[in-house]
Amino acid sequence: LCLMIGLSANLDATLKAGGYSALLVSSVLLMMAQRAPGKPFRHTEVWLMLDEAERPPEPMAQRLLAGVRRAVFLRFAAYHAVAAALLLTGGFVAGLPGRI
Repeated sequence: LCLMIGLSANLDATLKAGGYSALLVSSVLLMMAQRAPGKPFRHTEVWLMLDEAERPPEPMAQRLLAGVRRAVFLRFAAYHAVAAALLLTGGFVAGLPGRI
């Protein structure tokens, strides 16, 4: 957002910068989703935030928490991918009048 505000004088550059930034965030989230099953459940913030009574049984906790983390990473990666597509499309459309 700060990069887009800094480039606000040039609309197509602003939209393209935002789109490429959202694409980068989406890529990082996809990598985090891929690595989610390997992270020990005891080292997650969710596990630390849960009270003793709320925690799932340890044999099930790794599978459950890893699945939830992976699903959340994938959901937000999809949101950022859609935002990137919209911003990049807007950037290329905004740049067309100067090229014609």
